[in-house]
Amino acid sequence: MLGFALFSAMCTILSGKSAVIGNGLIQVTVEESGLIHIEDKRNGNHWKQVIPDKANTVSVNSLRRKKDSIFLELNTKPILQVEIAVKNGISDVQIQITTTDPEEEMPRSIRYPYPFIPENKDHEWVIPNRSGALYPVTERQFGPKPWRVGGKELLMCWWGLVDENLQSGLLTLVETPYDADMVFVERGKYVMPTIEWLPSKEAFRYGRTIRYHLSEAGGYVAMAKYYRQYKMDTGEFITLREKVKQNPQVAKLVGGINARIIHDGEALSEEYLIRLPEYGISKGSLCVRARDDTDGVMTEEIVNTLSGQGFLITNWCTKKWVLPDQGNPLHPQFMVNPNLVLERDNTTFTKNELKGKGKEGGMTLMCDTCLKDRMSQFIERI
Repeated sequence: MLGFALFSAMCTILSGKSAVIGNGLIQVTVEESGLIHIEDKRNGNHWKQVIPDKANTVSVNSLRRKKDSIFLELNTKPILQVEIAVKNGISDVQIQITTTDPEEEMPRSIRYPYPFIPENKDHEWVIPNRSGALYPVTERQFGPKPWRVGGKELLMCWWGLVDENLQSGLLTLVETPYDADMVFVERGKYVMPTIEWLPSKEAFRYGRTIRYHLSEAGGYVAMAKYYRQYKMDTGEFITLREKVKQNPQVAKLVGGINARIIHDGEALSEEYLIRLPEYGISKGSLCVRARDDTDGVMTEEIVNTLSGQGFLITNWCTKKWVLPDQGNPLHPQFMVNPNLVLERDNTTFTKNELKGKGKEGGMTLMCDTCLKDRMSQFIERI
């Protein structure tokens, strides 16, 4: 009885109600359904989560508040424990998700927390895919496949929702991106990115963490600066100067280009390619897609000339950035047949011909080790 009395004094159990925590900057409300609402006290903005259309909801067994944290128990498989916390002086909400049984098999995915919905159409999604972009909140061209957090679609592990008028924003940062996807769901006229946790060896074997950051102003620039500072604070941010100290060869890459040659069906010019140094372009990476060079300009002679000038020649065959495991940095065989694609199997890249197109082009294995060796040779050469 004494133990139960002490627990009751420390932790308020709420039934049929919401729980509220906050500080001088934000106030967080968690409903019995597990939906989260965040109010920015600095400008009065309300950021609200919703259950998407056609969504499999997550039921909540219990909702408790203890000091500056709210605790949820989700009726999932396995049972998940969720802690939602705020700290004094910062406009961040951190969510830690753990399991009662890290060995229990879990389903293909679990989607929690729910997505935030734009207050109106005068908002934009900030998504750092590739060079980064702003998307209308009604954009329906995403997907349909999930985007891997930290993968080629979502290079940085965050996305944001920004108010076009006030330039205030809500950033979603996935702190444990190892087994996570960003999926796109709908609620009425709006399309929203949300988190999807994936199994680790078929189970929820480790804690997952996601963070929300509210910026009062500054739009997507404020979000980018926040993410950069986060990487600095976690020790993952390394400047080029620091990289040069670790490896002096990196200094030879500074100032080089990383270019993809696109010519919209027009023939490539041998004269232009080999005269790049005359235009002040003397080092870096040049990428040519096989299907672009239908005239076969990228011969072995041209490849050797460009390589001798100090360029790293790469080829993108619809799926992967690659270098062959033997021969020249870019074997002209890849440029001859635009129907060739690459598929990855474990640690090797395999070049296969698209079914039913062209003549049989054979197969070439490309391993990660060979690619690393080629990169090292390129750095040494320049």
